[in-house]
Amino acid sequence: MPSRVLHLAAGSEPERVARRRDQWGRALAIARRLRARDQLPLLVLGDVNSTGWLDDAGGERSFVLGAAADAGFTVPTADLACTEFWRSPRGRFEPSVLDHTLVAGLTPPKATVHGYCARLACRPHPLDEPTAEYATVSDHCPVTLDLPP
Repeated sequence: MPSRVLHLAAGSEPERVARRRDQWGRALAIARRLRARDQLPLLVLGDVNSTGWLDDAGGERSFVLGAAADAGFTVPTADLACTEFWRSPRGRFEPSVLDHTLVAGLTPPKATVHGYCARLACRPHPLDEPTAEYATVSDHCPVTLDLPP
């Protein structure tokens, strides 16, 4: 199955959110062309840095869901409570959703988050209790999709 991986602009500043919207537009145009040409299922996935996902800050969640639907994609990761944690000025690890998968041409798979995101149940956590994965591997947690056979 063809797949494309994204790593979009990071940051919550308005100009960074606007840049991500432009990047989404270009990525979805490529994905549409691939779907039209190959007529195969397609996954688009990656660290899309959707800093406004949980609270829809700047309309980011609404934009992504709408743009994906307009392009014929579903977002199976839309309902995940987190895919990573960040160190907040409040002295805690805060959950966030930066990583997504878009799917076209197959039944939307179930997305599941693993690692310390699952262990912390995507709830804020004190910084004085860091997890080994955060300190040594990544602030992002593994996400799997249960794809149909």
